[in-house]
Amino acid sequence: MIKIVLIDDANDAIDRLKESLGKWNQNENFDIIKCANFSNAINKIKKVNPDVVFFKSRKITQKELK
Repeated sequence: MIKIVLIDDANDAIDRLKESLGKWNQNENFDIIKCANFSNAINKIKKVNPDVVFFKSRKITQKELK
């Protein structure tokens, strides 16, 4: 299972991401978690520990995830 967190307006990347990753590994499942804002996303990221995080607003620092 590949866990993906999408923040803000990154929703437009879902289909392209699934298509690309699906070609890479046909047997992989995706768990996509959407977050409306950045502060909500930090808590989700800590809880879910995703493989990939997509966002448009700004970078997430390692310090924020601790």
